[in-house]
Amino acid sequence: MPDQETGSRHEPQRLRVVYSRGEVLRFISHKDEFRMWERALRRTMLPVAYKQGFNPQPHIQFAAPLAVGCCGRAEHMDFRLSERIPVVQVESRLREKLPPGVSIRSMQEIPVKSRPLQGLLTGADYRIRVVAPETATGPQAVQEFLARGTVWRERERKGHPYRYNLRPLVHHLAWTGFDAAGPCHTLLLRVQMVEGATGRPDEVVDELGLSEHALALERTRLYFANEPDTDIAFPPDTLASQADVRDPHAPPRPPRRPRPRGRRRQQEGNVQAQQKVQSFSDKAADEFR
Repeated sequence: MPDQETGSRHEPQRLRVVYSRGEVLRFISHKDEFRMWERALRRTMLPVAYKQGFNPQPHIQFAAPLAVGCCGRAEHMDFRLSERIPVVQVESRLREKLPPGVSIRSMQEIPVKSRPLQGLLTGADYRIRVVAPETATGPQAVQEFLARGTVWRERERKGHPYRYNLRPLVHHLAWTGFDAAGPCHTLLLRVQMVEGATGRPDEVVDELGLSEHALALERTRLYFANEPDTDIAFPPDTLASQADVRDPHAPPRPPRRPRPRGRRRQQEGNVQAQQKVQSFSDKAADEFR
């Protein structure tokens, strides 16, 4: 009969990390951040669980990628181990391998089959530091924004432009301690982050006319559906869906082109590869045409 303790040790383990990303790493991309965590976990010599495939990747899931130039005070990430190890030991070994600018705030074990963080995400709080413009129109711009029923913005998705209403995605917007004579001000922003209806802080700042005056952007908190105070910050009846923010007068999106299969897919791939092959002289000629 196998040892019960040994059997439980070889069960998979899922851990949730709450961490901060400071000023030192604010300009790294999400792909670089993923590699940073992958490298740190590999250096700990922990039994990290990997996905199956030609190029195995570790089981790492982020709640919401941080934009380039944005800091994070309480970011969430899940990763898996192929064996059970005490959480205190995992946290201690991981802290030693993380680069400057990243700090673990907490770590806990969660059930392996828990819902992914992306499916629980509801919204986020942001703190934006703004240099005082020559004319102190900040509070007036915020009041005008909140009074509007629709704030149309344009995005591009997969090469197709579309319009959406930004206003229902902003649940809170206010200045804190605004002083017209001060050197800089702080803007507090709360946006929802639901699939198909996510508010972007950079577009809110741009709509306020403060893009040239924004100094720093920090995400201070993430809200998840399984937390008790999420319904207070985001009442269920105020959450907007993708249909609520879509432009009703926008033309229908073109139908998606069916993916070629088999020999046809291989032939199209060969044609594209041949078109991409250029000599050095051809490339130089293209630049001077």
